[in-house]
Amino acid sequence: RRQRARATMERLRSYFGYKTIQDANLCAKDAVSGAEAREDDSYVSEMVGRATCDMLMHADWALNMEVVDFVNRSEAKLKESVARALSERLKYGDSHVRSLTLTLTDTCVKNCGKDFQAYLTHPTYFGKTLVNIVTGKDSAGCSEDLKNQILALILDWKNVSPDFQDAFRTLKFTHNVSFPRSESGCVPISTPPARYATKESREEEATQAAIAAI
Repeated sequence: RRQRARATMERLRSYFGYKTIQDANLCAKDAVSGAEAREDDSYVSEMVGRATCDMLMHADWALNMEVVDFVNRSEAKLKESVARALSERLKYGDSHVRSLTLTLTDTCVKNCGKDFQAYLTHPTYFGKTLVNIVTGKDSAGCSEDLKNQILALILDWKNVSPDFQDAFRTLKFTHNVSFPRSESGCVPISTPPARYATKESREEEATQAAIAAI
């Protein structure tokens, strides 16, 4: 009798679209998780937007280092979110905003370690975006100064990941783009040190401490 009653209730739930308590709890957890993810993405976009605002005359290092500190203390999902936000901001059709975005990206590349650098390759394909900007016909979106900044950074980043190596080869050999003469020590932007230690710096400090203790 209990089994027949339970079966009847399940048919009624199915008919009227009702869910079991367990299903309802799972749906609630998914909804909360989704809301938190959207809030995180929104916060990251706003943070990157402040650092690359078109009202800024020059790069604001305090805002840039805020992004660096956020990346260094965040989990993988948020690191990826920052990389995505930078990639999206780079698509903004204004040379000044793009230049600020490149400065911020370079700051992160220099201070946030290999984990963050990997997200510039996948899923953002940052290098391909740079190639498209340089080879595009939108002169307003790619001034001569921006083009030179991109070329200098590609030289600086081409050992960071295969994506930037491909960008270098594509521009140099497919589009016959002339790069700056010096390919070594090319650091176009002076980046202040991060306030939060990166994973690599912490490992180096631990190694030095171990050596000193011997």
